[in-house]
Amino acid sequence: MHIYRQLSVWAKSKHLLQLLLVQGKKFLYWDLPLRNVDRKFEFLYRHGCKYFFIKPVAWGLGIISLVGVVAFGWVSWEADFKVLEHENSLFLGAGMLFLLNLVSLLLHEVAHGVMTKHFGRKVHKAGFLIYFGWPAFYVDTTDMWMMDKRKRILVSVVGPWAEVI
Repeated sequence: MHIYRQLSVWAKSKHLLQLLLVQGKKFLYWDLPLRNVDRKFEFLYRHGCKYFFIKPVAWGLGIISLVGVVAFGWVSWEADFKVLEHENSLFLGAGMLFLLNLVSLLLHEVAHGVMTKHFGRKVHKAGFLIYFGWPAFYVDTTDMWMMDKRKRILVSVVGPWAEVI
């Protein structure tokens, strides 16, 4: 006699639930870290990103971001702007929005890491992950907690600001 026929309905459902939870963890959270990430962020900082921290460049980027936000608001208000459509295709529009969101998230996280290197701290971990079934990127900047409050706030703010730019 097959072993599952001997189990009660409750035991069968409990076993199935445990199996779904174990397999579901891969869907809820799956991590793909990069190797030698601190050196990669150091390279990014030294070979180009350090120029973003020069005051005139930073002020210029601030002006660009403000103008961009105003322009986005104006186009959204005045034009017949449909976020989820591209050339009358909902599929293309949603696909482009998805890809642009991934690029935006990547820039957001890279900005956190580069700003951490600007302050001379270490980036412990970074990579790609699946979080509740959705792709994302991450950067571990916990080394910034050794710095003063103003610098920690700047590292936090630079991510969303990079998305606006």
